[in-house]
Amino acid sequence: MLEALTAAEDVSEETRRARFRFFPDGSATGGRITLSRDERQYRIDIDWLTGRVKILDGSDA
Repeated sequence: MLEALTAAEDVSEETRRARFRFFPDGSATGGRITLSRDERQYRIDIDWLTGRVKILDGSDA
């Protein structure tokens, strides 16, 4: 289940879609995706300045 989605650009409430863009200079639009099922949860963070993607499980988040 997609629990939470945040992005620098608009998130469509109808389709629950967002765009995350990565640029040649290493930057990105940034945002966060949280995925959960039962007791498990994963968070994917995208840093807007560096474009770095960090994946955290429930114990790290």
